[in-house]
Amino acid sequence: MLRKTILPVVLCLAALSGVARAEDKPPFDLSDPHRIETGRLRFNGSCAGYCHGFEGMGGNAPSFKGRGDDFDPDYAFRTITNGRKGSGDVMPRWGGAFTPEEIWELVAYLEFLSKQKT
Repeated sequence: MLRKTILPVVLCLAALSGVARAEDKPPFDLSDPHRIETGRLRFNGSCAGYCHGFEGMGGNAPSFKGRGDDFDPDYAFRTITNGRKGSGDVMPRWGGAFTPEEIWELVAYLEFLSKQKT
């Protein structure tokens, strides 16, 4: 009896964990110009005005432009999705406002910016 109850739960959890891991990796090439442009438009409409500044040059939040190897796409995805709270360092959670694919488009743009000269 216990086996019949536990097995479906274990299979369900395994399937759900597979879905979560699929979101941890971009579903497209982050250097795709179309995705970068889509991310740029979304960034300008939601991130640039007050927090990260024009072209990610840093307004009241960290700059993205010219970061080079310091930029971590996976960390950026998690931060955009989940937000962050620290001493004087607040990033709102965008996971409910954007789909994982839309967040990866933002990450594609941020990675593009990180490779640009300041």
